[in-house]
Amino acid sequence: EKGAILNNSRTNTQTQLAGQVAGNPYLARGEAKVILNEVNSSKPSVMKGYVEVAGKKAEVIIANPSGLHCEGCGIINSDRTTLTTGKPQIKHGHLDSFVVEKGKVKVSGKGLDNSRVDYTEIISRHVEANAGIWSKKETRVITGKNTVKRSDSDKNLQIIHTKQALAGESKPQVAIDVGELGGMYSGKIHLIGTEQGVGVRNAGHIGASAETLTIDSQGRIVNRGTFNAQKQVQLTAQNGIDNQGKIENKQGDIQLNSKADIQNSGSIVARGGNIQQQAKSDIKQRGETVAKGNIRYTAHQIHADKNSLIAAGVEVTDTAQGEVRKLETQSAAGKTIQLTATEKATVQGKNLASGKLKVSAADIDANQSQNNAHTVEYSAKSGDIQANNAYFTAEQLTLTTPNLLSTQGSFLTAKAINTSQTVLNAQNAVWKQTGEQDLQLNGERINTQNGEFST
Repeated sequence: EKGAILNNSRTNTQTQLAGQVAGNPYLARGEAKVILNEVNSSKPSVMKGYVEVAGKKAEVIIANPSGLHCEGCGIINSDRTTLTTGKPQIKHGHLDSFVVEKGKVKVSGKGLDNSRVDYTEIISRHVEANAGIWSKKETRVITGKNTVKRSDSDKNLQIIHTKQALAGESKPQVAIDVGELGGMYSGKIHLIGTEQGVGVRNAGHIGASAETLTIDSQGRIVNRGTFNAQKQVQLTAQNGIDNQGKIENKQGDIQLNSKADIQNSGSIVARGGNIQQQAKSDIKQRGETVAKGNIRYTAHQIHADKNSLIAAGVEVTDTAQGEVRKLETQSAAGKTIQLTATEKATVQGKNLASGKLKVSAADIDANQSQNNAHTVEYSAKSGDIQANNAYFTAEQLTLTTPNLLSTQGSFLTAKAINTSQTVLNAQNAVWKQTGEQDLQLNGERINTQNGEFST
């Protein structure tokens, strides 16, 4: 498509789209810093081709409350671009804010190419991306019924008022929907959804190449594609987080915070930092969580099934043959896995740490699990520790419960093994203590039938 020229030059000037263009006689008082293109229509605006600012760079705003459809569009010669379905609010001759009540920004076809624009902003009721969105330094998306104040000095956006849908009012199913062919590519990405119960869904690729990726949703965040960043990744959701794809970064931490549950059947990999997951409800995992640093889960209940991998202190490198992972040398100063549940913790998969593996819950199910760390500590506050047909390998191994400790058919090896329980079931188990201290079995009832115990 040919595109359009926004003439911001008082003299003749050269453009990429139209070659030489004549000066704009209406700019006698100087060039514009902000160019506002406001459309009042009952139908969405369809944008095809590039819009170029001729002459001096200017911030470009395209606004239509009925919606904006970008089908292979982009801006040239602008350091800040805003696509919005909000109504621009002018105060004292200057753009102050946008009031969003409705409307969708949709990106399809060849996508939104703002790769030469430093800052790209999308402010609308909801966003649908079935093609790529490119911006140089930062992409910011704000969805919902908001009043968003715009600051010129620091290229900042501030939500100063939020309205929720009225009773009976229709609302979007998803605030930000990125399809399989969609994506967001920028140095830094910040996505905000303020509408209650309306979440973020990604089946494509959302990647921050230089900085951070931040997603804050009042609904549920569902990832079937890829979230990645150079630095920190932070996901915050009111209605839960469901990762079926990949979440990865190279430096900094990965943080998942949910007022509901967190589910991970995919992959979460922090190549340079820590991983933290905090859920008001449950954390459920059958995928992998791998970190160069520490890993911490905090939840009402934790359920990591036999297919799960939780590994801290892992060096991840790329080679010609593919990705290579190596656990650091284990030591007391190594990296830590800390899993804390107020109720039950089920940890039936592989749990590996270069430092300490610590599981604390009211009740613990570690049946068929594989546990390998310098120090392993399992503490059941009020219930049992069920660790049948499991493997424990450590320098220091401590298992503590006020009730039943069951290691039936399990293999335990450590320099020092310390347990505390009322009832011990070590039937068909192998306990191998390699240090010099005595191996003590205590409890009111002890079953060691066909067990092997050595020091």
